[in-house]
Amino acid sequence: MVDGTYTVRAIAMDEAGLSYTTSVQIVVDNTTPIYITSVTHNAAAPLKTGDILVVTLIGSAGGTATFDIGTMKHGMIMKEIVSGNYTGTYTVIQGDSIINATITGHLTIDTTTISKDATCTVTIAVQVSPAGHLKKIIVYPNPFMPNSNTEIIFGGDNVPQEYRLTSHANIEIFNIAGELIKTIEETDGDGKAVWDGRNDDGERVASGIYIYLITNHNDEKVMGRIGIIK
Repeated sequence: MVDGTYTVRAIAMDEAGLSYTTSVQIVVDNTTPIYITSVTHNAAAPLKTGDILVVTLIGSAGGTATFDIGTMKHGMIMKEIVSGNYTGTYTVIQGDSIINATITGHLTIDTTTISKDATCTVTIAVQVSPAGHLKKIIVYPNPFMPNSNTEIIFGGDNVPQEYRLTSHANIEIFNIAGELIKTIEETDGDGKAVWDGRNDDGERVASGIYIYLITNHNDEKVMGRIGIIK
């Protein structure tokens, strides 16, 4: 049936010969609903110059898809590799820099556009600064999903020094009630420490928001939040 609004009339007659008429309107819309099932990417660690970010969008077939990298890049073209599976890439260039950027996928069919964010953020850090001070420490992946990731990384030896931990930095992790659940220390001078999502008793912590406090011997402090999703 062609799209449109139709009126259906029904006439009934009783035993006495009296007739009754009723009308019902029916709307016919054969348009296939547009949807996005998921938006994912391959950046499990901070990206640097020359690295390639790959974004995949799963949704309605036959559309036009693009993705954004936070506020840094918009409208990056994606190709429909197979029906309903769109892939786009971006190669990091010198000067790119953004922390915990949300990857947003957009899908357009006819005149309708819908959008969906990837669950995990992306960090692109190619700026270099002197070591020795706690500044904006990179923490990734954030949020952390134990079913998809094995550990949370603080700093790292593959990120610019500005975003690394200082030597022997101490990390305290608190739950939302302010209770200390885990203490970690950077011990080998590579500017990196990891947390496997367990408390000091070796138990997996529950889903939720956790606060980390990083300190060092220079009385410098950095505080932030980690989300854990099971």
